[in-house]
Amino acid sequence: VNEQLPLASTVKIILAIEYAQQAAAGKVDPQKEVRLKELENFYIPKTDGGAHRAWITQLKKGTEIDRVP
Repeated sequence: VNEQLPLASTVKIILAIEYAQQAAAGKVDPQKEVRLKELENFYIPKTDGGAHRAWITQLKKGTEIDRVP
């Protein structure tokens, strides 16, 4: 079956590599918190199968997400 799926995981890999490179070069501080409002500027709707909205919902509930001991 040919079915279109979101590219979320592929995009995450590209973003993770860029983040790691910038952190290693001292361009970003990995310890600095980012406001959700700022993060929303980079969200592209309908590209992650609803994962972003689910994450935001969990954050607002104050629950931990996928914490594995």
